[in-house]
Amino acid sequence: DSIKYSRVQSKEQCDDLINQVNLKSVKVADLNASLQEKVLVITALKEQLKGKAVLTKAVSLNSIDPALLQVDIVPLVPKLRKNRTAHIDYLKHTLEEA
Repeated sequence: DSIKYSRVQSKEQCDDLINQVNLKSVKVADLNASLQEKVLVITALKEQLKGKAVLTKAVSLNSIDPALLQVDIVPLVPKLRKNRTAHIDYLKHTLEEA
């Protein structure tokens, strides 16, 4: 009688352990699926960042020397200075060349 009782008890323990293992394996499978999704998202984000420069520190801008921006304009002949349209055309032409 005691043998049957211990046998039934050990079978119940074995069944409980099998159920626990099955539950753990389901949890592991869910975690693996979640991990796989996260890996895919990270990979997609890395692909989006590829080719884009990510700045980690401030970049100083080089200032432009004012001497480079000066335009040498030849003085106008007094006759042309009186002619306003010729003067405006002259200014446009010199600005286009610069």
